Amino acid sequence: MNLTNGRSPSRAAIGGITIACNGAGGRVGFENNASRAGPLMRTVRREMYLATLIIFAISLAVLIGRGVWRMSQRSSAVKRRAETVFEGRQRLTSDEFSELFPHDARSIATRFRDILKGVLIVDALFIQPNDHLIADLGLGHVDGLEPYHLDGDVQSEYNVSLLPLFESIPDPSVADVVQYLASQNTTNKAIHRSRGSAVS
Repeated sequence: MNLTNGRSPSRAAIGGITIACNGAGGRVGFENNASRAGPLMRTVRREMYLATLIIFAISLAVLIGRGVWRMSQRSSAVKRRAETVFEGRQRLTSDEFSELFPHDARSIATRFRDILKGVLIVDALFIQPNDHLIADLGLGHVDGLEPYHLDGDVQSEYNVSLLPLFESIPDPSVADVVQYLASQNTTNKAIHRSRGSAVS
């Protein structure tokens, strides 16, 4: 745009923008100097983008670092507690562990201990029937999702949820869980047998 009003215009370039003025000093138009403003704006945007990425990366690293540190502290506390609980004990084989339970619950006890190995951070070979899952074995102390992982694994194995047990006993022992699973397993077998009889 160039309005001269009959006079020879003068031009001044400021920050990549050319301002055209008439002879009386009146501003009459602008010309965008793309060849100068384009690279400058692209450089500014690139620097702002890089600065944003750096700030985001630093913030994320700080958050992750804090989370890892807190989890490490909780893990150490659980292991120290387990060392106190397990003091004087010997590791038990599957047969030795199963013999601590009633005969009809031994296979469940052995399998439940195997499930605990994949959920807890303590050495499951030291576990005994009277150990409580939360207070003694640290269930849920390191990761709040551990109880849900345990419940999911038990449901996959026995098609039984532990949530009703935790509602009645906030911190059940290993023996409590095994007894509960044994009772539920017996009930399920009885239901299946009755259904099979009804069908036949």
